[in-house]
Parts: sequence; structure tokens; C-alpha cells
Amino acid sequence: MFIDPANNDFNLQVDSPCIASGRYSDDRGALPYIQTSVDDSANQPTQLALFSCYPNPFNATTTIEYNLLESGFVTVEIFNILGEKVTTLVNGRQPAGHKKVSWNAAGVASGTYFYKIQADDWAETKKMSLLK
Repeated sequence: MFIDPANNDFNLQVDSPCIASGRYSDDRGALPYIQTSVDDSANQPTQLALFSCYPNPFNATTTIEYNLLESGFVTVEIFNILGEKVTTLVNGRQPAGHKKVSWNAAGVASGTYFYKIQADDWAETKKMSLLK
């Protein structure tokens, strides 16, 4: 049924009984191949980035997104306007990729806050507003 299974060529032969065996009554009856793995390299970020949180301004909960180019130790912290740390959202090793973390500020006063990411030798800070 297959052209050359010994060399991993699992395309159907022209005279395969699988051709036209599907519900479409044409050559879409069988798949020409079966995907057994996913190449996720196309979905990997191309640059380090800390994105604007959303929503901003927010009431109670906001989401922070960032990109990591390689795995490493990451911290994401929230600071008040006086520079005092309010909370730590992430503190540990993370693999490369696009990440999301949410902050529920239900017990925190309205005001301006800063969220900071530190990943190895890269750091960035952005501002957000909590309105209650």
C-alpha cells in the first residue's frame, strides 16, 4: 500500500485500496501521511520581550506576557510606586517560549504598580494601573 516504508516514505501507491475509500468518494479518503511529531521551532520567540499587561488599567486581575529565548532562571515581581516589592509571581527555572502569568490584586490598594522581569542578565520593567 505504501511506496517505500523501509525509507519512511509512507505515501500511498497509486493502486492502494485506501484511495477513494473515505467519505468524500475521491482521493481524500486516506491521508498521504500521518503526523507523528510537531516541529515547534516555528513557534519559538525570536526576541526577548516583556509585553504590556492586559487589561491596563485593570480591576483585580491582569495578565503579564513575556518571551524567553532560552531556558533559565526567571523572576517576575510586582512593585508599588515607592519601589517596595508587593509580590513575586514567578521565581524559578522556565523553558524557552512565550509565557503568561496573572496577578490577582484583590487585596491591594488602587494605584500605580510596576512589573519587572529578570531572566539571567536581561531585565525589563513596565507600569500598570490598578483601579477599584
